[in-house]
Amino acid sequence: MTFVSPKHLQSFTRALVYLLIFFLPLFFLPFTLDPLEFNKQTLLLILTFMAALSWFASMMLVRRVELKQGLINILPVFLIIAVVFPALYSVAPYVSWVGSYRQEYTSVLTFVACALLFYIMANVFTDRKAHRIAHAVWSLSAFLTGVIGLCSLFGVFLLPFDFTHTKGFNTVGTLSSLTTYLTVTTIFLCAIWMSHRKGDSIMHDGGLGVFERFLMGGVFFLTFFFQLVIDDPRLWMIFIAGLVILLAVSCFRIQDFSKRARLLWPVFFLVASFIFWLGFSKPIPVEIPLEVLPSHVASVVIAQRTFETRASAYGSGPGTFLFDHNQFRGVDLNNTFWNVHFDRASSHIMTLLPTWGLGGVLFFAVFLLCLLVRSFHQVVHPQTKAQWLESFIHLCPWLTLLVSAALAPWDMTLTVSFFLFSGLLASQVVQEAKASTPRLAPVALLITSFLFFTSAVFFLGGLFFTVQRYAADMAFTKAIRLDREQGTLEEIVTFLERAATFNRFQDTYYRSLAEALLLQAGEQIATMDSAGSLSSQSSHYLQSLIAASVNAAVRATELSPSQVLNWMSRGSVYRELIPLMSDASDFALSAYQKAVQLEPQNPAYWTELGITYLVVVNHLQPLRASQDPSIAAQSEQKYQQFVFEAESAFSEAIKRKADYAPAHFQLALTYQQQNRLDDAVGKMESVAAYNPLDVGVHFQLALLYLNRAGEGDLERAQKSLEYTIQLAPSYSNAHWFLASVYEQQDNISAAVGEIETVLSLNPQNEMAKVRLHNLVSGKSNSQLPETIEGP
Repeated sequence: MTFVSPKHLQSFTRALVYLLIFFLPLFFLPFTLDPLEFNKQTLLLILTFMAALSWFASMMLVRRVELKQGLINILPVFLIIAVVFPALYSVAPYVSWVGSYRQEYTSVLTFVACALLFYIMANVFTDRKAHRIAHAVWSLSAFLTGVIGLCSLFGVFLLPFDFTHTKGFNTVGTLSSLTTYLTVTTIFLCAIWMSHRKGDSIMHDGGLGVFERFLMGGVFFLTFFFQLVIDDPRLWMIFIAGLVILLAVSCFRIQDFSKRARLLWPVFFLVASFIFWLGFSKPIPVEIPLEVLPSHVASVVIAQRTFETRASAYGSGPGTFLFDHNQFRGVDLNNTFWNVHFDRASSHIMTLLPTWGLGGVLFFAVFLLCLLVRSFHQVVHPQTKAQWLESFIHLCPWLTLLVSAALAPWDMTLTVSFFLFSGLLASQVVQEAKASTPRLAPVALLITSFLFFTSAVFFLGGLFFTVQRYAADMAFTKAIRLDREQGTLEEIVTFLERAATFNRFQDTYYRSLAEALLLQAGEQIATMDSAGSLSSQSSHYLQSLIAASVNAAVRATELSPSQVLNWMSRGSVYRELIPLMSDASDFALSAYQKAVQLEPQNPAYWTELGITYLVVVNHLQPLRASQDPSIAAQSEQKYQQFVFEAESAFSEAIKRKADYAPAHFQLALTYQQQNRLDDAVGKMESVAAYNPLDVGVHFQLALLYLNRAGEGDLERAQKSLEYTIQLAPSYSNAHWFLASVYEQQDNISAAVGEIETVLSLNPQNEMAKVRLHNLVSGKSNSQLPETIEGP
């Protein structure tokens, strides 16, 4: 007696797909930094591979392989080639093969799972009952998804997690993605409603049938509401296109509709959409989060430049639009969202084009075209009325999703929804008899069993990798939250090391670990400064921290050499080590030069490059006075060269963003290094005028006045220092130099008051005690003092 029959396993396979349909738009978990995309991909992988094993096992029990004949068997091959081919040449292999940076929806791993899902549905979802269950599950899931988004818009938060308590939160992604998903679902449910006959509903026509119709009405309402709230022309066009598709396809078999009056529903929605889109601006004035995307023109330019720089056949690799945008974006973006890193283009198609290349897009187009032609043929020339109705129901939302791909970006929910509809279409459009092999001979059975168990091993290996990857992201999320909650560096480093150990291919973990280890080294150095020296054990510990930080930074750039943040982190690590390592300056400069090469239009990176040159210049300062003439001459030559390079870097930053204050500020300091004090003062005055609340700017301006020491500069310095203290009353350096100004003005009592303030802020400072004693004793000093603390 067999406890598990093939029918049970096939039912279990369908049940797993139903679970995927229901949980896909709703699923998230609070344990990872990205609660949505990462977890949706994990859900897809687990449920799909379990369904595949269950389906394969059902065939093993009857010792017969049953597959549909025809083109359906090779369509998934085109799909996999479309994504694997560009991934082989990707500029970021981990992102392309596995997914990261919210790019899981375009990864090879996701598309392999979607191809497998397509194949399962094409072979297992062959009867109308399975379709009707899927329709009911989809309706309930979409309704609940819309309700969660609607409630969050009005401040009613149904979920207990802090990150869900933000206006506009929903379990799909952005509000635009949620509206696109609901729009496609509305077209889907309209098709069901128009073609509905008695007995079609899985809930039948009693009370449960009423509930199903309630869900349909609820989804219609939610879709129209979100369209009115967002009032985005792209979303209106998707909705209108879907309704036009619905009416156009229905015209081919209008005689087969039992209740033709229901055709008026899409007409009503179509008219209402045009009225509200063209006749009203923001019909429902609800505040919503700002969503920013590159323009279509900018997306086209990025695609063109990507093809010019890399091979047009395979692009930059799936999920790498972020890197393409960083490198090829226009300078005009600096006038608005200059420091925003866009990870997708204006539409899904424009995201795929530069990342998949023409070859990948061509293979994907073959997949789409074959399925479209066969589905359309099924609508126009069906063998039975049931076949036409099922194809009509699934073709309309499938085409609407294709339209949305040309107008808006996708995410994990929309991507998997597309393949769910593709699978439902495939289950009907290929109606040839199944290829049923006779009962397998012992040798063939042995081979098939081996393949099954090999697949099971691969599944378990993939599950182990998924669990490890998930544990790594949980550890990383814990480290980030500890950092936000002011946790100790030891705890943060522990969790970052755990994340990097669990997942050795994620560059983000190593980049964050390098920065945390550098901070730990800084703490250790601060301990040395306060204690005067380090013990042998502490010295070895410091060396190990520095080495580990450098290794982690280098590892991050090795894993993802096109990620500009990795090079910025590497440059930052080496820059901090310039006083400790002889060749650190060369490594720091080369890292920042690589960063500006990867994102040449970002003024912040040019500014950091210039700052690094100035750090090297300060390190060279003592060598200029060397007793060895050759060393002094060589140091002087490098000094002048690096000061010039710093000025050039800051000028490049200002050229890209004329109002970028940090570049102007650093350029003023560079002029000071060149002894161009008038230029330095003029530049810093302009920076102060545009940044009236910046304490550091006004303090540096005062120091420039004191260094120039021209007519009226002492009074200007006094005014700047007094304003600095007004902004930051506990700023010891401002009090310290203001005391010098008062001292030069022979206002000793005011100078004494400022030094007493410094002592109240720094009770153990010996320099302040000596200076106070000298002032009280009448030992005045007209020389500018050293700073008492870092600004």
